[in-house]
Amino acid sequence: MQLLSFRSEFKFKGMTNNKTLVKIDAQEMLKKHGLKCTKIRVALLNNFINAPLAQSYLDLKKALNIASDKSTVYRNLNVFEKEGLIHSLVDGKGVHKYAFGTAQNMDDAHPHFECSKCHKTFCANDIIKYEGNYPKGFRPDSINMTIKGLCDNC
Repeated sequence: MQLLSFRSEFKFKGMTNNKTLVKIDAQEMLKKHGLKCTKIRVALLNNFINAPLAQSYLDLKKALNIASDKSTVYRNLNVFEKEGLIHSLVDGKGVHKYAFGTAQNMDDAHPHFECSKCHKTFCANDIIKYEGNYPKGFRPDSINMTIKGLCDNC
């Protein structure tokens, strides 16, 4: 099943508003990463491809139309993150959330926007990129940037 999604990290024809409209096939992505195309993996990845915001386990559980236990979901989230299909963050309330796209590393660090009213968290890839100008002798392992305020719906 092919889904349409706006993703700036993919380079294809059909530019719209500096974003690229691409067809992303979850099964093809799983195969490309050497992962089995199980029902739960395809459902999870399709959900991430189409989700405009970061999602917690409870958000995912509500969105999926498939029976699965908590450990199966988390095990697949860990595999997806390790393969760079999704990345994780911790919101202002300490809740782990996951979003489609490369796992955050020093080269792909980007902020997240958390709405202080509805508590939805969005990737804010196009707002700022950290250049990595660290003081001499400093070697960070990860970067976590969160911008808080009101989203366009609130």
